[in-house]
Amino acid sequence: MDVSTINGLLQEVVQAERRLHYELNDTVVQKEQVSARLTSRHQLFNAPLESIRKGSAGLHSDVLEMSALANVVSDQVRQLDTEQNSVQCTISRVVLNVDMAACMAGAYTRPLFSST
Repeated sequence: MDVSTINGLLQEVVQAERRLHYELNDTVVQKEQVSARLTSRHQLFNAPLESIRKGSAGLHSDVLEMSALANVVSDQVRQLDTEQNSVQCTISRVVLNVDMAACMAGAYTRPLFSST
């Protein structure tokens, strides 16, 4: 290989290196532009998303509180139902006792056999 061929190849390598250098610079500039757009969009959407996150956390807390209250109400309704059944049983028992007492009182005041 002669010197002129080596110089020609060297010139091609230098030109290819420059072209790659320019392409690399363009790629870096594009990357920075994309990064800037992403940062801008992140800042644009971050505030509303934070508001939504806080709102959903508040809703979650409210739902938990309502669930706890619903459990308390359910327990109280169950207790009232049990007490109502007890009262109904007691009333039925009292009515039976009154009927039995009336029946027994009537049996003692009436003659067993009528003479008519």
